[in-house]
Amino acid sequence: MLQIGISRIVLPDEAEIADWCRAFATSHCVRVPRFFDERLLAWLRAQLATAPFHPRIHKGIEPPPVDLGLADDRLLTILATLLNDQRIFDVVRAISGCAPIGSFEPVVYRMEPRPEHFDTWHGDTDGNRMVTLSVNLGDRYDGGVLQIREKPSNRVVHEIANTGRGDAILFALGDHLEHRVGSVTGSVTKMALAGWFQRTPSALEVFKRVPP
Repeated sequence: MLQIGISRIVLPDEAEIADWCRAFATSHCVRVPRFFDERLLAWLRAQLATAPFHPRIHKGIEPPPVDLGLADDRLLTILATLLNDQRIFDVVRAISGCAPIGSFEPVVYRMEPRPEHFDTWHGDTDGNRMVTLSVNLGDRYDGGVLQIREKPSNRVVHEIANTGRGDAILFALGDHLEHRVGSVTGSVTKMALAGWFQRTPSALEVFKRVPP
């Protein structure tokens, strides 16, 4: 188990890491159940219930994906503080085989079950991002399936619906991969934390930029 709480981190044992490593090597993705513990998740959901979200149009991708992004720097700073931890970096490196991690950059977004909210095949690669983390913060939703495909064949190599509350998925980024999140259906909004384990800047540099 890899689990994050308000004041603690539970680390997986070597056998669990080895299982995740094998799964990541074949499907480019692993699920981490109960990544956020119940206490942290309950607190975060209470904060998000009244937090502002603004429309996001992701430029540079055609057609540009649309969703809602959290506009609360205080909450994002708290999440960055929790996740920029060397112990987490070490586990992610052991699973993915990525280069040394400097920091984690989080966002929180919502995809509502309506046609205006959609995603498009994209890679998220910029020479700095290496592995993506996504954590389900909301209730169980319909649709919203993550698909990963290989380029240039466009062969879909993995599909996963991360609908369990507090569950996370880690998936690989690379010039040979693309991914997208399918449209949310039904009546429940998808709300997730997403972000990238990246080479630079260092976590220390990230925290130096946070206003007092």
